[in-house]
Amino acid sequence: MPYRASLGYTYDDGILKTSNFNRTTLALGVNPSLLDNHLKINLNLKGMYTDTRFANQGAIGSAVSFDPTQPIYDASNYGGYFYWKDNDGNPIKIATANPVAQLDLTRDLSSVWRSIGNIQLDYKLHFLPDLHANLNLGYDNSSTYRKSSCGSACFLDL
Repeated sequence: MPYRASLGYTYDDGILKTSNFNRTTLALGVNPSLLDNHLKINLNLKGMYTDTRFANQGAIGSAVSFDPTQPIYDASNYGGYFYWKDNDGNPIKIATANPVAQLDLTRDLSSVWRSIGNIQLDYKLHFLPDLHANLNLGYDNSSTYRKSSCGSACFLDL
């Protein structure tokens, strides 16, 4: 019985510090011929699992506008990152956000399970060999879970 199988894995870091993409795939296929080669079956299944962490895209604009003379980290501030404060020690919300804090404190995760399959049945009729009955069925099922949180960045309204 002819068959094939493949396994794949992809890991890609994104352009921004905290963005990345992981995908694992498994594919199986079988192609038996039955009943004196009158019935040919073509069965294919593919499964994929994907994990993605999305980076906070707002950090790009913040990096362009952020004061380069200021430190990135400041242990005396909430969250451990530098941010502009008023005289009372409260964050100035209209000031440019710390881009590293935006990236590190934002957790935007996605997990996707996907399964694709099809079966093709080709039956060559005994009494008329040039006439075939062909049935092709397929499915595509996907399930996604996504969760976002921004830790201390929410407090700072980044």
